[in-house]
Amino acid sequence: MQAMQEMREHLQLIPRLNGMELPGQNPLQIMLLSFLPTSVAWARLVMIVIGLVLAAAIYLYAHLLWGWRTGVYAVLFTVTSIGFLQDYSLLNLAALPCALFLWAYLLFSLAYLKGWDRNWYLLAYACILAAMLLGGLELLVLFVGAVILLVLFDLAPRRFTEIRPVIGLGAVIGAAFIFYLVYRIGGGSSYVGGILWPGGHLGLFKALAYGFRAALPWLPLLVPAWFFTARPEEWEDWRELLPAKITLILVVLLLWSSGKSLGGYALLAAPAAGLLIGYWAGQGLRVAGRLEIVRRIAFICAALILLALPIVDLGLNLRMVLNLSTPHIVLLITAFVTAAAMLFLVKGRRYGPAMIAGLLAVCVLAWQAPLSARLQGPPEEYLDSIAQYQPLLVLEKDLVMRGALGSAGAHPLVVGKEFIPVGSEAYLAVATDGLKRLLKNLEGRMQASVVNQIKRGTTYALIRVAPRERERLRAEPAQDPVARDAEGI
Repeated sequence: MQAMQEMREHLQLIPRLNGMELPGQNPLQIMLLSFLPTSVAWARLVMIVIGLVLAAAIYLYAHLLWGWRTGVYAVLFTVTSIGFLQDYSLLNLAALPCALFLWAYLLFSLAYLKGWDRNWYLLAYACILAAMLLGGLELLVLFVGAVILLVLFDLAPRRFTEIRPVIGLGAVIGAAFIFYLVYRIGGGSSYVGGILWPGGHLGLFKALAYGFRAALPWLPLLVPAWFFTARPEEWEDWRELLPAKITLILVVLLLWSSGKSLGGYALLAAPAAGLLIGYWAGQGLRVAGRLEIVRRIAFICAALILLALPIVDLGLNLRMVLNLSTPHIVLLITAFVTAAAMLFLVKGRRYGPAMIAGLLAVCVLAWQAPLSARLQGPPEEYLDSIAQYQPLLVLEKDLVMRGALGSAGAHPLVVGKEFIPVGSEAYLAVATDGLKRLLKNLEGRMQASVVNQIKRGTTYALIRVAPRERERLRAEPAQDPVARDAEGI
């Protein structure tokens, strides 16, 4: 929000935060959002509209392939997943590129599976081009890999010539080159590298955690939906489910194997899982006769996850418990009651009403999520009190505190992590999850003590830093070992 505000004041090619160049954030997205009014409500409203348009695209995709019933289920399971709700209810710079990618791949898959006119592929390529410019090359790599696997698994390599690959690749390469050239000249090689492939290395377990979390609380239902859909005699349905399965696998693989990646791109797993679960629900939640227990266990696990989500949220932020408002408490109680009702219905093997109860529980949790987000942020009065200290420092990599102080009207001095105070004391404002580790690092170079702090999930603190006291000079010896009148010495 602060970078958008500074872009409004001075429209420029490269976004800035506290007057300094802001690396690692897509400049085109910040430039587009800066044209909105200053209220955060407008930015969130845009995210909600994008999410609704994406939900409509998922419904149309499932409706055209399997009918309206499956389309409704696919949308419901997608929009009630944790990844979708969090990314499209708050300001998230991964939301728009992910939506453009999904529009591109859904449109491409429909044109390919239905044998539509070849011009539909051009529209899909335009969407993935926009996704690449707003989200980086990672989405382009994901799209190309998904397209190649779809054609190969369909056992139709001859159809490569039908999808106009030369036009698509030519347009994408040309646009990427122009984008690179403009920002290479304007920001340098390190800056353009950070926006073309943003993020950092995640590793296998963190990539799996991001992907699984995006599909919660319906992740357990994905197991029977994957194995008990599209039987061997249903060749056409198996073929039509390929895009969703390919996307789900490639998202996790790309997050894991990529040298640099954004955890927000795990959002792509939610619509893919929603399509698979929606298809399974639309076909009557069928399972093999002897494996009915798998369906029951999947629903029980989903209900337990719904019960655990608010408990874990509050357990990680115990201080929030004392600050819960009455509406927040009422919503949490309602969520617990509906999740318990889901468990009771599953016990009686009434899976249809159990799904409805689970969807209602997620909707209630979605309403209380903004309340939790507000409790986790730093209070405005605390930021105003920090802004009164001078000289005020903030670390270059601490984008959260830099943005918070800027929104509070402060003008901090941005310093590197290895800074050393010289001459007098100063005050360092930080937002961190490891305050003790940060203090230990600072004390190796200077005097450092916490003036005040507040913990809201993340710890927000003000630290007094000062140069170390000079060591006392050693006393002079009683007798001078060098003669006073020694010449030339």
